[in-house]
Amino acid sequence: QQTTKPSFDKNTNNLESVKTSNTKQKHYKLDYVGIKTNKLVHNDVSEEESKPFNSKDSHIVKNNVLSNVTKVTITPKPSIVVNACNGTLLTAQIDVTNTCINESEGQIRVTRIEGGTKPYAVKIFNQNTNEEYHTTGLASGSYIVVLLDVNGCVAEYPNVTIGSYNCIKEEVFNPLLGEAWQVTSSSFDLHLILYNTKGVEVFSAIIPAHTDFSWDGKQKNGEIESGVFVYLLKYSDGSQKQGSITILK
Repeated sequence: QQTTKPSFDKNTNNLESVKTSNTKQKHYKLDYVGIKTNKLVHNDVSEEESKPFNSKDSHIVKNNVLSNVTKVTITPKPSIVVNACNGTLLTAQIDVTNTCINESEGQIRVTRIEGGTKPYAVKIFNQNTNEEYHTTGLASGSYIVVLLDVNGCVAEYPNVTIGSYNCIKEEVFNPLLGEAWQVTSSSFDLHLILYNTKGVEVFSAIIPAHTDFSWDGKQKNGEIESGVFVYLLKYSDGSQKQGSITILK
């Protein structure tokens, strides 16, 4: 009886025999994920990283000779999730500028940020209300400085405090030019009192909270006098602020 020398069809993964007399044609189907021989390399995964799964016999042709091999399903290792912020320490230099009593002139300056990955972002929050603010135009109080890097790593610095002090300001305006003295609005009600250089009260007004107010130089008698005047602002929270005003004519 004649034998058949097998051949391998690369296009179909079929093992085909050459048809000869007295021999029926035979087909061998190569159905495998990976072939485990001396060393398995499949989808860039080495043999050491693979594990046998549902082993069963299949066939492969090597040098036109049939041999039994083991079918292997490769199980990749699970990916490891790396927290980019592990061990990250964001530091910075934080400086503050205090503000005048009942005014919003304070500043928080954040410089020399180190650690993490650039670019950085800085956020300022009121420690009591969690309201976000800019780094300038801040009232007295406690704030939280938050540093963030490009990976979302965060560092918080609480209890950054802006203080207040009694500012002695000198104001100058000319009513004849249509100028007026602008009183900065406050979150508190306030009582404005103006004195001349002799200590005589020449003007007063009650200004509600969050209200803009301006003085055109007219005194209680409706007259405008040039000279230097002293003003006193008494706030409903008990704080006070004073300064001087010079009226030009």
